[in-house]
Amino acid sequence: MKNYKLSDTLSNVLKSSVSRKGGEYIYEMLKHYINEYTYIRKKRPEHKTNLASYIQNLVQDRIDTKISEEKNEKVSCRNGCSFCCYLSVEITNDEADLLIDYSKSNSISIDKEILEIQSNSKDFDNIEYQQRKCVFLSDKGSCMAYEVRPNACRKLISVSEPKLCDTLNNNGAMVKRLIDVEAEVIASSTINATTSDRLSTMILNQLNINK
Repeated sequence: MKNYKLSDTLSNVLKSSVSRKGGEYIYEMLKHYINEYTYIRKKRPEHKTNLASYIQNLVQDRIDTKISEEKNEKVSCRNGCSFCCYLSVEITNDEADLLIDYSKSNSISIDKEILEIQSNSKDFDNIEYQQRKCVFLSDKGSCMAYEVRPNACRKLISVSEPKLCDTLNNNGAMVKRLIDVEAEVIASSTINATTSDRLSTMILNQLNINK
């Protein structure tokens, strides 16, 4: 099978797939979304941020459905709980453009100095904790770009005690997540259909391109 670029979660799902047919189905689904995303992006390049938003809504719908159907686990994520906003996440260039456009429309200042620190570091975890903070995280601990937050953020749903997500005081703690395979497939398809990298790197790249 083709060596697709996968999210770590989807890669682990495939490795632990109970049957070959199950793995083949996931690959077929991934190929379908990659082809669809690539086709629409080429046909309507001027609407790529709209496409990114549409894909984010697909991922969100899957996550919301998973949460509503879950009977045994309780989601611990809440507004103001921002431990995950100190992690490195991968986004596409389309998502970067979407975040930049949203920031301009809503007068959100993007700290380029912090982006440079985060982007230039080979090991994100070795950056000083406060400098790992996402540039879209407010002082009150909420996301200033929540409406257009990347897929990587949308599908990071914890069902562990919130304190375990604290990478400052509990670095390396095992955090249990709620996972929807289709959401992982949809998100992984976008990083195969276009350019992707660390959020800080992609934001800087797109800011330079759009000067």
